[in-house]
Amino acid sequence: MDFKPIKLHIKLIEASRSKYYSDLTCLCLTGGLYLCPKSVTMKYLRIFLINVIACLLFNLNAEAQDLSLKKQVWPDQYLMQTKTLVQNMKNPKAAKPLIYNIGFVSNIQGAKKLVSANKEEGLAQLRSELKNKPKTSPIVIYCGCCPFEHCPNVRPAFTLLQKLGYTNAKILNLPTSIKADWIDKGYPMAK
Repeated sequence: MDFKPIKLHIKLIEASRSKYYSDLTCLCLTGGLYLCPKSVTMKYLRIFLINVIACLLFNLNAEAQDLSLKKQVWPDQYLMQTKTLVQNMKNPKAAKPLIYNIGFVSNIQGAKKLVSANKEEGLAQLRSELKNKPKTSPIVIYCGCCPFEHCPNVRPAFTLLQKLGYTNAKILNLPTSIKADWIDKGYPMAK
């Protein structure tokens, strides 16, 4: 993680020489100049500092969570590369995998659209689709609504396939989106 130093400049300047400002404290903060009565300056300064510290801690925590999400990349053993699937589709002699669209995106050629897998109804539909299929059947699931680390559909569907004992299940490698990783490359879509 790349930390950039954050500089917070706080200066208290008393403007006691001026007749007009004799009972005011001038509080200079990065981003503005604030005038306030001396009696409340310390109270607001404490509140301000507490808020700054809370914001910094929240920001660091959010960055840490974002990094942990980026580390949840699917291992290669669980992925089917897009080129591999396209080559399989073009080869008339190749055994075709069962392809399931488990998100709310467009269908690629040969895919069956199911209800989104982030809903129990979608998982039940996937379970029903596979009811009489051998556990060694080649299965490819995909969503492509958003990057893997944010996708609400891939993890529940793939976890279900693993729990059901499907040993040849793969996730179509669409790490960014179906548009960037499939459509923009000219790969075949359902008509």
